Amino acid sequence: MYKALGNINYITDIHDLSQTSDIYFICVKDDAIEDVANAIPFELREDQILVHTSGTVPSSILSSYARMYGCFWPVQTLTRGKEIVSDELTVAITASQDYVEIALVQLADRIAYHSKVVSDEKRKKLHMAAVITNNFGYFLLTMAYDYCQKEDLDFKLLTSLIKETAYKANAPDFPESQTGPARRNDLSTIQQHLNMLSAYPELYKYYSLFTESIIQKYHHS
Repeated sequence: MYKALGNINYITDIHDLSQTSDIYFICVKDDAIEDVANAIPFELREDQILVHTSGTVPSSILSSYARMYGCFWPVQTLTRGKEIVSDELTVAITASQDYVEIALVQLADRIAYHSKVVSDEKRKKLHMAAVITNNFGYFLLTMAYDYCQKEDLDFKLLTSLIKETAYKANAPDFPESQTGPARRNDLSTIQQHLNMLSAYPELYKYYSLFTESIIQKYHHS
């Protein structure tokens, strides 16, 4: 059985790369992964694993540089200087063969709450869903924050609501937890909101789009 997680070295200069490591992680932006793999100053042995950490790039991009390769993608938003809470971390794993899968799953078991082995195609789709969930969701919160600032409202008053929304998203039946005027098809309240947003064309556009989509989902068969 592969014994995952030993000494870990972080480098920023490819020439400092040790030739004796068991697993090599390429942690760079997507379009630089193959450049880094190509710059490895020695040929990997057959028992050494080469891994990238992208949510979208196929693991097979590494097939020309290692016999054993894969992907170890943390399904989490990463911010420089902010520590990751391991018991809240999920990792999506793609592996070229069983040996790689065992090694990466064992590593994930040591540093993450949960891991899931997926294909390159499934991981790419999961990444897209993550963008909608996190990046788009964050942008909506940012728009709400900007609105509160301009209207002299305390955005912190929404903190408990944001936490409750995230909590409900973990429930098995969370799609049925949808609330709000669009869920109730409360056209009077919706119109009032649109009137208040007349001076905020971008927010008006998104409010209208989401309201229409929610009504379509819950009130049209």
